[in-house]
Amino acid sequence: MKLNSSDAAYLLASIGVFCFIDSAVVYFSIYYGSLPAVSADCPVTVFPPWYSQYFFTLISALGFLSILIYFGVFVAYHRAHSALLSNVLNQQSHNAMQRRLTVTLGIVCFSTLFLFTIPNGIYAWGKWTKTYITIGSLLGNMIRMSSIVNVVIYIVRQKELRTAMMKLVIPQPKVSTVTSDANRQLRLRTAF
Repeated sequence: MKLNSSDAAYLLASIGVFCFIDSAVVYFSIYYGSLPAVSADCPVTVFPPWYSQYFFTLISALGFLSILIYFGVFVAYHRAHSALLSNVLNQQSHNAMQRRLTVTLGIVCFSTLFLFTIPNGIYAWGKWTKTYITIGSLLGNMIRMSSIVNVVIYIVRQKELRTAMMKLVIPQPKVSTVTSDANRQLRLRTAF
């Protein structure tokens, strides 16, 4: 609620700087890193061994950061709506809407934790300790499913999002502008 345009510019600039630094790490690891040894789990790779350690550590750290952001949003949203609800006439419907959104954020938070952050953390731990992860394919599939599961959670739990997604997926009949202009003029005449 307190985000203004300069804050948004700083946020976007920070994301751009992060992307530039991460891209530079990828570039230099490919072209200036030592050639990796061929391993059983990945016979063809262009990245040096330290890059996968960096990658999985970064991904798991960002995953835990996203969980903290979810928690912060949950707390801030709950406080803001608790303050607003005392001034709202139709308090029951707002309470129900807030509770539904809060529960949805909680479910997405735990889904992200168990399907994305923990598997990446296990990969990072394996890279740091030089331990072979025997359930690597299961963890990889969990990580890939995380984004899909989160979208499904939002669509199932939030009616507004479900309606918007249906409008995107199912083609809507086009209303001619002549008809809509005539209807608008008719409504204006009958209103006065």
